[in-house]
Amino acid sequence: MSVTHLFEALGHSAIAGLIEDDITGLFPTFVAPAEWYGYPPALIPAMSDGSLPCYIGLWRNWFGERADSFVEMSVSRDHIVHEIARSDRQLIDLLCARLIVLHDGITDEIRAFAARHEATDLDQIDEATLDTGDAPSGLAGLSSFAGSLPLESTDAATYDGAFPVPGRTLPPTALAFEFDPETFGDVPTVPGWLDQNTDKTAAFRECLSQGDMPGAWRYLNARGWSFREAAEALSAMAEASTDPNFIEMSALWIAHAKATDGGY
Repeated sequence: MSVTHLFEALGHSAIAGLIEDDITGLFPTFVAPAEWYGYPPALIPAMSDGSLPCYIGLWRNWFGERADSFVEMSVSRDHIVHEIARSDRQLIDLLCARLIVLHDGITDEIRAFAARHEATDLDQIDEATLDTGDAPSGLAGLSSFAGSLPLESTDAATYDGAFPVPGRTLPPTALAFEFDPETFGDVPTVPGWLDQNTDKTAAFRECLSQGDMPGAWRYLNARGWSFREAAEALSAMAEASTDPNFIEMSALWIAHAKATDGGY
């Protein structure tokens, strides 16, 4: 049981390969596999930066129709997530762009990294960084991003993904950590899982008792949990699930959370 195996099982073998790579020489502050600084269960981290801390990883809704996304999560900013990629290829191309900017050009080590992870458009990525650095908006013209732009690389008017955007009806699978107060301000109709005054543990238990797994998941991935309480809640969801990948994710998360003070 490992996070690498979990990424493989979920169909993200390219990211499993990234986790197994030795990235510390290229990304001085990042490590893979990720270290534990605490995060909600919707995140499956691939890399972590302990200096902030922050994560880059998979953002997954296990209950409901929603495609996987890759996000960057700031632990110090209330675990807010930003969608930075919608496919393995996009994430690897984004990392290549960051490396080119970090090292001020394409080095032999970056070419080797790109080759290991089948990033075939390295020169195109380099050209994009000349205009915008590693800003997400500058990656919109890459072939890997065509037709499926993550929210960080586009604007609310043209975005067609599953993250919530200001001025639109909330997607049914939206989670609390997708709402950045600097972007959203007030939400006209605040659902219980987003309302800071809601007793999240009580609402979770009610959903679970009614067999409402999507509802339980929304409340579990909302603010107001200690890690130990969340570990108990996730254990109860795992017992009710028949999905071996969800059960494996739960075991990996619970192993850290049950022995950790604090919460999210």
